[in-house]
Amino acid sequence: MKWFLILAFIGLITVLFLSGFAFRWLRSVLSR
Repeated sequence: MKWFLILAFIGLITVLFLSGFAFRWLRSVLSR
């Protein structure tokens, strides 16, 4: 159970990081 929580936490951070990066890239492309 502990490993599942750790993996879920890492996955959540990865998703947040990727979504933030994609959002910043999309905004820079649209502002062009």
